[in-house]
Amino acid sequence: MNNGATTSMETKEEEIDPEHKLPEERLNVLRTSAGVKEMLTNPAITQALTKITSSQDKMKTLEKALLDPTFAKFMYQALDEVVPPTK
Repeated sequence: MNNGATTSMETKEEEIDPEHKLPEERLNVLRTSAGVKEMLTNPAITQALTKITSSQDKMKTLEKALLDPTFAKFMYQALDEVVPPTK
């Protein structure tokens, strides 16, 4: 039953400060990263990502997933790809 109220996901998307979102050029770096693509062939990683995406509490689910060393390695590799090194 939809009474015109926004869904939790829509509200969350609207609440995200634009400066906390990755620009399209950084997302393209992830899309073309051989290392990230290779790690995405691991079913455990794709299952964790699916679980996070579909979770009501994404942050809690992400924190739990990061306890798995394989998933943590994937996340740190992805971060290394999109976050420019500091000098």
